[in-house]
Amino acid sequence: MKKFLSVLLASVMSLSLLAGCGGNDNSASSAESAAPAEAQTEESAAGDVDFEGTEIKMMLIKDGSREGWDDIEAEINRISSEAIGVTIDVEWVEFANWIQQISLRMASQDEMDIIALTPLMTFNSLQTTNQIMDITDYLEEYGQDILEIDAGYLPATTVNGRIYGIPNYFPKGASGFIEMRTDTLEELGLMEKAQNMKSWSDFEEILTAVRDNTNLAPLYTLGQSLYGITIPQQYDLSSESFAEARPLDNPGDPYGLLNIDPETDTVYCYYLTDIFRKDCERAADFYQKGLMFKDGESNMEGAQTYFKDGTIFSVFNTTETLGAEDMIEAQAGGTDLTMITLFDVPIKRSTAGMWGMAISNTCANPEAAIAFLNLAYTNADIMNYFTWGIEGRDYVVNANGSAQRSEAPLYESEYFFYPNGTIAYSSRTSIDNYYELAEEALASQVYSKYLGFECDAEPLTNELTACNNTKMEYVPGLICGSSTDWESRLEAFQKKLADNGIEEIIAYYQEQVDVWLAAQ
Repeated sequence: MKKFLSVLLASVMSLSLLAGCGGNDNSASSAESAAPAEAQTEESAAGDVDFEGTEIKMMLIKDGSREGWDDIEAEINRISSEAIGVTIDVEWVEFANWIQQISLRMASQDEMDIIALTPLMTFNSLQTTNQIMDITDYLEEYGQDILEIDAGYLPATTVNGRIYGIPNYFPKGASGFIEMRTDTLEELGLMEKAQNMKSWSDFEEILTAVRDNTNLAPLYTLGQSLYGITIPQQYDLSSESFAEARPLDNPGDPYGLLNIDPETDTVYCYYLTDIFRKDCERAADFYQKGLMFKDGESNMEGAQTYFKDGTIFSVFNTTETLGAEDMIEAQAGGTDLTMITLFDVPIKRSTAGMWGMAISNTCANPEAAIAFLNLAYTNADIMNYFTWGIEGRDYVVNANGSAQRSEAPLYESEYFFYPNGTIAYSSRTSIDNYYELAEEALASQVYSKYLGFECDAEPLTNELTACNNTKMEYVPGLICGSSTDWESRLEAFQKKLADNGIEEIIAYYQEQVDVWLAAQ
């Protein structure tokens, strides 16, 4: 399951974030030593609320052991019932079953109160099908802390001035990296060259040395998640110089077909550009030279697995900037990686709202549900229970205020699944001042100018689906270099996109962007 999570996060943006619990009556004081003081002492802006005897049902993602959950839920309910009279009943759903299970519940109108927003079933898909509530008024009365804390991300879950979801709060600023095995660089005497790498030619020299002197695949690719010579639609790596590498913005179409130029506000399809043509040409060249992972087109295994197994040397990745190296190395089984930063990535609508909470349209008591989420946003003990479990049993707290899993925990999870990751223990064990750095990162994040833009794509469902199917038919082979006669394949791909309505899609989104910009 951890492997699946890593692949999923990589494909949408690779925000593989991690974090931190108090397990007994002394847990609050422990949390105070690790988390910002203001998060521990500030009273809720929502004032005194009491929903005594109210139970709310939460549908959450299961990503690890839940054997010890009952004890954790009891502790959360103790805190919540004392504070606002609410208790929770969590139903955990496996990652692989999330879409099926939630869809069945919604189709049968089963009562659910709080439902997680995930990359598997996005905010846009839930909101456009009327599966989640407009919570604007409830937030104003019972979620005032959320409105204050989460103000920067809430535009991503706002439609026509109304709020339908609550993005989870943690630093979401990301960077594009090249990750390379440190041991290989040192063995081949390439560390200085890697640290001073300026261009594709420099990188190719390193990959060639790896090919000639090791059994490692020089550059890893994951075609089915669209990781190849680049990450299409996310990067522009077409120039020879890495100094000209840049992230690409997009208008948030559901299948990642479109981009938008923030200087001209022009919508375009990445796969029809010279940028993509250069990607395909370079991928084919590298593949023929033996510099690419040979099974990339059909591969479904995450890079972390191959780093652990000692079978790959490098990969392109986009991940959270703060503590990136610690996080990626932990996922790669402790493999020491040298990471070269290419650029910073602006926070987009899809990024900001990727993980969060929403209120189901079958919720019987949305007031109590919002009150509980507001409490979770400000209570470090609740966040630590959700993230880490029971102290001593599931995790230990380090001297610098970070935390790490016990050898045999009965509960495992990740902080980005829950409301406020900035008040839980950090998993960045090598960073002593994580919370200070997190606040700085949040304050300095760069946001896309289109963060608040949303487009009802339902009128183009058939065209979008057809173009996405075409993308998945052609792109994995093109970006992994394994397409024989790549020029003919690219021409066939672009013709099929045209036949399936890509120009109509571009025109529709351009019209919606123009209307939205005029209203700003």
